[in-house]
Amino acid sequence: MFFHRSVKPFMSMALAILLASPLQSMAQSSSAATQLPEMLAPTEQQSAEIDVRAIPAKADADEQFINEIIPRAQSMNVGTDLSKQLKVLSASIDNLAKNTKSTDFNKLPIQRLETLVEHWKFYGKQLDTWRNKLQKLTLPISADAADLSQRKKYWITLRDANIATLSPALLTRINELLAEIDAAESAISEPLGKLIELGQNANSVSQKVEQGIDKSTQFVKSNDITLLKIDSPTLWDAWQSPEKMKE
Repeated sequence: MFFHRSVKPFMSMALAILLASPLQSMAQSSSAATQLPEMLAPTEQQSAEIDVRAIPAKADADEQFINEIIPRAQSMNVGTDLSKQLKVLSASIDNLAKNTKSTDFNKLPIQRLETLVEHWKFYGKQLDTWRNKLQKLTLPISADAADLSQRKKYWITLRDANIATLSPALLTRINELLAEIDAAESAISEPLGKLIELGQNANSVSQKVEQGIDKSTQFVKSNDITLLKIDSPTLWDAWQSPEKMKE
């Protein structure tokens, strides 16, 4: 196994701790146990220096990844069907909200109110189904974008940590690869942006559904409370009724 030269002093320190006398070991064990992992762990710059030798193979692997995701992003159906479905669903929801806007809910019978609640919930379920479809489209391309970002950070860190020692050929290879990553990010940004916009549009539609459910549900509860007051006198009132007094 290869260790960077800067790690060797830490290995010597670890060996010295292990070979120390029992009393010295007991005195130092607490602090050494907490400090040793941090001392042995290579810094980000040290990791980059160690990986310099693996540049050609890793660059080829990253380039293959880029060559796979660009066509995938360009061939995406960017939610065309989902966009149409959301427009139809949004129009139906707007129509229901418009038709009930001037309704006096206090005058509606309980059955009508409950039907209205179920109607709003039905649209809510349809919207949930739509969101699941959007998520299936969005997750893969979001993962590609996050992966590209991590690879870009890696190559920038490696290049900057070794700028003085990299050969011109390796430096050129890294810069070319970073340019390819930038191109891939541009290819992904357009379809991903459209999917994000679709999700934002769905949020406003979802808000209308939630408002409709809340409003109609409140009137159902209010109606139930009124019925309880009328149809169900308290036990004390029932006991004090004239019929009970006659008994």
